[in-house]
Amino acid sequence: MQTSSELRLAGACFRITRPTIMLIEAYVDETGINKDDIAFCVAGYMVRANAGESMATAWQDVLDRYGIDYFRTSECLGGRVEPYGSLGKARCTALATELINLIRYNCMFGFAFCFSQRNYRIIENAKGKEYPYSFAIECILSAFLAEISNLSFRPKLEVFIESGQEKNTDVRRLLKELALDARNKGQEFSYSFERKGERHLLEAADMLAWHCQKHIKRCIAGLPIRKDFAALLDINHRVFQLCNTLDPDGQPNLQSTRLYVTDGKAIGDKEAMDEIAQIYQLGSRR
Repeated sequence: MQTSSELRLAGACFRITRPTIMLIEAYVDETGINKDDIAFCVAGYMVRANAGESMATAWQDVLDRYGIDYFRTSECLGGRVEPYGSLGKARCTALATELINLIRYNCMFGFAFCFSQRNYRIIENAKGKEYPYSFAIECILSAFLAEISNLSFRPKLEVFIESGQEKNTDVRRLLKELALDARNKGQEFSYSFERKGERHLLEAADMLAWHCQKHIKRCIAGLPIRKDFAALLDINHRVFQLCNTLDPDGQPNLQSTRLYVTDGKAIGDKEAMDEIAQIYQLGSRR
């Protein structure tokens, strides 16, 4: 998409073409920060700003109809604590389904980055990164920036991150470095920390993070992909799993890592689910 204007010099007309700047928003949340969790997952969605505005309005309308202030997937689909307990299972499922449809119809792309806390020790030892959250944020925001570099128009990326980590100096340093690197590449990138309820699309990121972690548990248990997760994956998604490389004899190499990547619904294929189960079972035995 481009805009153009005319410049007249000495009777000649020149058409000047300029790339259109489009505002893209990204929303990021995480789950599994506790060391006892099977996996730490950071996930997020990209949406055009105009679509994001209408999506946020529609999201609020859905919550209002169900009498909910904000949506937290673990409380609605997991333990169904209040206020979700009063809704009952059927209405909780219906609520989540309506929100999934809003994601499918409005978002451009979803990314998730997952790893075992034990696998992360390899990165910590190799790169001196002591905080897994900042490492995961670096990976997912780099994926967002790489994705928008392929767009035909000039994008400006505004990232909204679930609040709670804004005072961490490692995280703030990382975000400043990413913003500077983006500017050096001709990209526009800004960020802020927000709360669920104030930025409802963070609740969409929360849903993706929860489903990714839940899917890992189902892989280990030999259960198929959840139907609601499969429905969520109708739009473009890419999920990264950090894991060990394997030695020639098939044993995990504790000194190096690799990324196992699935696109869209391929994460629900038997081959992918077996691979994911192996990744986290190996991680849990060390």
